[in-house]
Amino acid sequence: MKSKRLIIVGLIVSILLIFSGCGTEKNTETTNDQSITDYYIESLSVNGLSRSQKKEYLSRDDIYAVGNNIAVSKAEVQQYTDFYLNNGESEENAQKLAEKDAMERNALYVAAIQNGYEVTEEDIETEIKRAREKNSRLITVEDRGIEDGDQVTIDFDGSVDGKRFEGGKAEDYPLTIGSHTFIDNFEEQLIGKTTGEECEVNVTFPAEYHVEELKNKPAVFKVKVKEIQRKELPEANDDFASEVSDFDTMEEYKKDLTEKLQAEKIEAAKTADEDKVVAKVIENATMEIPDQMVEEQVNGMVNDYARRLESQGISFKQYVEITGMTAEKIGEQMKPQAIKRIQTRLVLEAVVKAENIQADDAAVEEQFDKMAEDFKMDKEQIKGMFGEEQMAQLKEDLAVQKAIDFLVAEAKFVD
Repeated sequence: MKSKRLIIVGLIVSILLIFSGCGTEKNTETTNDQSITDYYIESLSVNGLSRSQKKEYLSRDDIYAVGNNIAVSKAEVQQYTDFYLNNGESEENAQKLAEKDAMERNALYVAAIQNGYEVTEEDIETEIKRAREKNSRLITVEDRGIEDGDQVTIDFDGSVDGKRFEGGKAEDYPLTIGSHTFIDNFEEQLIGKTTGEECEVNVTFPAEYHVEELKNKPAVFKVKVKEIQRKELPEANDDFASEVSDFDTMEEYKKDLTEKLQAEKIEAAKTADEDKVVAKVIENATMEIPDQMVEEQVNGMVNDYARRLESQGISFKQYVEITGMTAEKIGEQMKPQAIKRIQTRLVLEAVVKAENIQADDAAVEEQFDKMAEDFKMDKEQIKGMFGEEQMAQLKEDLAVQKAIDFLVAEAKFVD
C-alpha cells in the first residue's frame, strides 16, 4: 500500500466547536436528599404522575437506592437478580449485576427525558407495526383484482418509440403496489387487474431520470400478472408479544421497547456529536489519499449494497436491469462517501498514534461480552473465532473508538 501523508493542524489539545442546537454543559450534581428528590421528580415529569405522586414514590419503603440522581426500586433490582440467578450466576454476583443494570436502565431513562429524547406512544406503535409487518404472512388471492398494498409477481417488457431498452424487461418480478418502486404511475395502473391478465401500462420517464436517452420519454410496458398476494398482519396481543420477544404480555413488551428506543435515541445523539467533532477535525486536516485506496473502499461499498439487495430478495443483476444502472455508475455515486470514510479513518488513526491510544485487555473483554450478548453465543466460542489478524483488527477498531471519545471529550459544545 502506498504511504499516507497526514498532517493534522491544531487538533489534539483542545477543539472549539461552534454548533447551533447543541446544549451547554449541565451540572447535575446534588448535595442533599431533597435536591436529589426534586431532580428526579422533574426528570420523570412525562410518566403521567403528578409531582406529589412522584414525591410519594420516592419516599416509599421499596426504594432500594438513590444515587447519582437515580432512584431504583427493590422490585426492579429483584427482577434483574432473578434473571441472573436463572442464568447460573452466584447470588452475590447476581445482586451486583442487578444493581448495576437497574441503575444503568434508570439512568438512561432520566438522560432521555433530560435531553428531549422522550419516547412517544407513536414511536412505540411504529415499532410494533414494524414487528407485525416483519412477522406477516402472504396469502395468495384468487377472487379479486390487485389492491393497494398487495405484493404481485409480474412479467414486463417495455419499449420507447417501439424499441426495447436496457433494463426494460424482466420475468417473475416481485412488486409491492404502493411502494413506488417503478416510475410515474406504473403501479396504480395495475390496480384491479387479476391473475393471468395481460395489459399495457403507459408511463413517462422523469426529466431527472439517470439514463440520458430516456429522460422525458413516454414508454409502453406489456405486463402479465402472474400472482397476487395480500399481506396478513398478526394481531398485536399477548400471543404476539410472546412470539416476537422474551415477554409474555404486550405491557411488558411495550416497556422493553420504550427502554430500547430511549437507548437508541441517546446513542443516535451521541453519534451525531461524534460525527460533528470528526467532521471539524477533518476540516483542519491535510491528507493525500491514493486512488487505489479510494477504489478499494468504493468496491467494498458496492459489494455491501449488493448484499443488502440480496437480503431483500432482489439480485444485483435484477437491480441493474430495472434501473439501467451499472456497478460503475453506482460506484461513482458512492465515491464521495467512500472518500469521507477514508478521511475519517485516517484522521482517527493519526489521533490514535499521536496520543498513543491503545485498547487494553479489559476493553477487549468487554467487547467480547457485548458480542456474546448480541449474538446469543458463548463468549469463549466467539473468542475462538478470532485469529491473530482478526484480534489485531478488533484492537485497532477499539482504539479508533477511544480516539473518537477523546476528541469528543476535548471538544466544547456551545450554543
